[in-house]
Amino acid sequence: MKETQVGNDVVFFRKPGKNIVTLISKLVITDFISAIEELVVNSYDEDAHLVRLEYDPSKDTLEIHDDGLGMTPSEGLPEFYQLGDSPKKQHPISPGGRTRIGKHGVATITIPYLCSEYELVTQKKGLETKVSEVFDEELSTQKRIEGKSVQVRAGVHGTSICMKGLKFDSEKGFNLEELRRRFQWDLPLLPDFAVSVNGEELKPKAIENATKFRVSSDGKYGGKIEGEFYLMKRPNSYSGVYIYVNGRRIGDPKALIATSFTRSRSLVERVVGIIRADNLEPAILFDRGRFNEDHKGVHQLKQMIISALSKIKDYHDEVSEHHRAGNIESQKDDLIRKVKRRFVEAKMPYIKEDTEIKFSEDSEILEEVPGVYDSMRNRIVLNARNPRLLVANRATAVKYEEEIMEAVIDSLALMGKSSGRRSLNDFLKRRAELIKQLKHSTRVSSDNKKERISPIRVYNPYELARIGSLSQSMIQGLLQVGFLGGKEDVLGRDFQELEPKVQGLVALEDVLAEHYDNNRAVFEEKAHKIFGMARKTRAPFVYDFSKDKKTPFYVLEGTSATGIFRLLNSPKMDFRTRDADPGRAFSEFGNAFYTLPQLVEQSDSISLKDVARAVDYARDTGMKIENRRVGKGYSFKYRDFISVLQKMRGNNEIINRCA
Repeated sequence: MKETQVGNDVVFFRKPGKNIVTLISKLVITDFISAIEELVVNSYDEDAHLVRLEYDPSKDTLEIHDDGLGMTPSEGLPEFYQLGDSPKKQHPISPGGRTRIGKHGVATITIPYLCSEYELVTQKKGLETKVSEVFDEELSTQKRIEGKSVQVRAGVHGTSICMKGLKFDSEKGFNLEELRRRFQWDLPLLPDFAVSVNGEELKPKAIENATKFRVSSDGKYGGKIEGEFYLMKRPNSYSGVYIYVNGRRIGDPKALIATSFTRSRSLVERVVGIIRADNLEPAILFDRGRFNEDHKGVHQLKQMIISALSKIKDYHDEVSEHHRAGNIESQKDDLIRKVKRRFVEAKMPYIKEDTEIKFSEDSEILEEVPGVYDSMRNRIVLNARNPRLLVANRATAVKYEEEIMEAVIDSLALMGKSSGRRSLNDFLKRRAELIKQLKHSTRVSSDNKKERISPIRVYNPYELARIGSLSQSMIQGLLQVGFLGGKEDVLGRDFQELEPKVQGLVALEDVLAEHYDNNRAVFEEKAHKIFGMARKTRAPFVYDFSKDKKTPFYVLEGTSATGIFRLLNSPKMDFRTRDADPGRAFSEFGNAFYTLPQLVEQSDSISLKDVARAVDYARDTGMKIENRRVGKGYSFKYRDFISVLQKMRGNNEIINRCA
């Protein structure tokens, strides 16, 4: 052999060794389920709607059947047996419009990992092709793979692979239930893509009975990344952060969450994350089990997840502290004192500093009655036998305190109640008035701290009404008209941003609920008709927050709600008479002039100080508020006053959106 002389050019070429296919298969395929999944993904990429897996350990066979596009000797099969250079890179979208999720060209090496021989049958364009192969100990790129094609009925399409001499079984760790679970979490099980295993169709993953959080991030390198986190009530086996790129899971779900919650192992086992990061396809490594850690989009992903997990931990710690129950029985006296303080500070009727509130198991009080107010002895006796007040039914001291408060309200509302339908109406009205007075009180006991709203948590309307300042009806209406994002739930951040913008406004449904316990739909229909006819004069007292105006969501000025209700029931709104004219009635209602004390009388839950502050605000900001001299003082146009009040509260942004 002649040696190369110094100074001469030398040239080298990389060339594959004889065992290159075997070597790659060991690098790419980590376990049997992953290999099977790769074949199912291949079916998805070819627009299959159904993939059927039939596993028979007694016959040592695994069959995979799909109804996808199929292959021919010139279209599909050459690419199937090609190692690398996947044509899916050049054609990332399937003919059916799916984003292809298997793009590394490794299907040909997954089969020998699973079995010792197989038969592939595929139909497309009136041609059926059969290919069979028995594997040697070492896979080779030089081996001839032969098949045969025959004409078949046109229109039939799909592919079947029957594998024999399986290299996996239960003794080698293969578990059919684990395969089902992995497929549920790893694959895009959609309405147009189903997978069945031994005749049982797999259902998409479902997470129930959990607190939901929503996260998102938009960056230069990772693009739009978004998803949900779920805080489960107890530890579960599928905890972790599941990252999906175009519907397929990438990476180890437990790796990132374990490093983020190093000090809270119990929390690690209760959190499930579902993250969609479709723009990170270029960052996926060859084995699809990991991302390239140096990719800047992966840095964005990690920062978003770590930030979200940190907020979830803060939320968990705060709620745990807030809801720490302790021994409720031993706290009863303290809870009663807190409730009593709330009523006293709200200046509620009949509850004074010396009013006694106590529990009793007196059998003379009916079980369904929560409590009785004894005016002679200035005390409220709460029924310990009432289901609402059974300690066993209440998990936390905070919730039990709320039940005591509700029981006291009912006891006061029941005072003097006699039998009959009319008394029930009186009870409901009285109860609504008491709740309203307590809710609108500006002095709330500092000992009764409410749970704070988490910006990334997802709430339902009931939960927000419990801890926020808006009613459930108002929140549901804002959801329906699209002011709060989703259709059924609300992101805490969205609620925090909108809540101050609608302060002082109330839903029509809440106003009607305070006055009617039945036939509400009839009065609501009448109100809708009146508001529609008074479209030009109803503002600033009534607004329609709906976008299309076809299904109105009417919101009323809260301080004018009682006056509006009286107006709705006045002769001017009685369509049985010729004088009914809603437009003129609202015009007269708004153009009336009132002195400061009269504005207090005309309005609900507003003080003389509040009225004076609104007038001063109009003067300082240059807002128009028409006035007239009355004796030594002034009277102000009601319509202008309400407009100033809404501007001062910060309602104008939301009102202008509905104009």
